[in-house]
Amino acid sequence: MIQKAVDKFIKKKDLLFNEGLPDCYCDIVKDVINLIKDEDDDDLNFDDERITLIDHGHYQGNQLFIIACDEYQPEKYWFVKVDYGSCSLCDTLEGIKDMLLEDEEDEGYRDVLEEAKRQLRVLALHIVQKLKLL
Repeated sequence: MIQKAVDKFIKKKDLLFNEGLPDCYCDIVKDVINLIKDEDDDDLNFDDERITLIDHGHYQGNQLFIIACDEYQPEKYWFVKVDYGSCSLCDTLEGIKDMLLEDEEDEGYRDVLEEAKRQLRVLALHIVQKLKLL
């Protein structure tokens, strides 16, 4: 775990998912990297345009994200592994998406949306906590 990344995430987490919700784990990883990157800090100098996904799963499995540092020819990389399932009962992101299947016109939808954002931020925090230097 990179403590600086976690600290920065905690300070800025309320900025996540206000402009739209993620469709996939790739979106969450990219949003997290954008939130915590710092060009002036070698430990957090991520390049959000150079994220490579390795996914050998099918309905379930894990995704491995490799993130390059923001340099012409990167010498530093980070990685994070995200496990996923095949349905809303065994996959966190799918479970959150299922919460939002209610009609947006329904009374209480705003509360459901806020709860979904809260859960997405917890999921994003777990991604930050699992981020490691390669």
